[in-house]
Amino acid sequence: MVAGSLEYSWAKQPSADNNVNVSTDMTLTSFDNLKGLFDFILILAYSVGECRTGGWVCLLYISIILATKGLNWPDISASIPNNIDELKARKDMSKGVDWYYLRKGWTTCTKASKFLEANNISIKETALASRKLQSADCQTLMDKANKLIALKGKKIAEFDLKSESSTEALAAMLGPTGNMRAPTLQLGKTLIVGFNEEVFTSQFS
Repeated sequence: MVAGSLEYSWAKQPSADNNVNVSTDMTLTSFDNLKGLFDFILILAYSVGECRTGGWVCLLYISIILATKGLNWPDISASIPNNIDELKARKDMSKGVDWYYLRKGWTTCTKASKFLEANNISIKETALASRKLQSADCQTLMDKANKLIALKGKKIAEFDLKSESSTEALAAMLGPTGNMRAPTLQLGKTLIVGFNEEVFTSQFS
């Protein structure tokens, strides 16, 4: 990638009407960081929807750049993803939670909520633990899922709900009082009980 300034000029021939020589010099001061410009254009096209519209947006944007000669544009590369892979990761991180069961003020639930908020993860439906859910409710959730990830402290237990007995999985979803543990999240065919930042990151990316 070539950095610096892009210069071009042309001379207009004498006019047939007034025989006046018109000389035009145009200098286009480019971005200090041309890579940032082209990264932005590429990501802009991807964000529009990876469709034909993105190409038109690119052409429009380039036309605006060429029309605004002599402007010193700020380096925007630091505020946008470095590449398409990073953009996809951010996009995937926002795929959303179908159902979120939490207890307000509970430390683990607070950590889970902060993670979801910090990563712009949408929540379709929220249920508060003030409504006591028990083993029958847990079984209903497991019947719709393929996998359960139960987190407790540093312990991580995974259950294949389609091939393993649900007895241990059911026990992992219940707290000492016999009620459903909070937080419990449903992500498509996956259930997550408890919170672990590394597990959350892997499941949402």
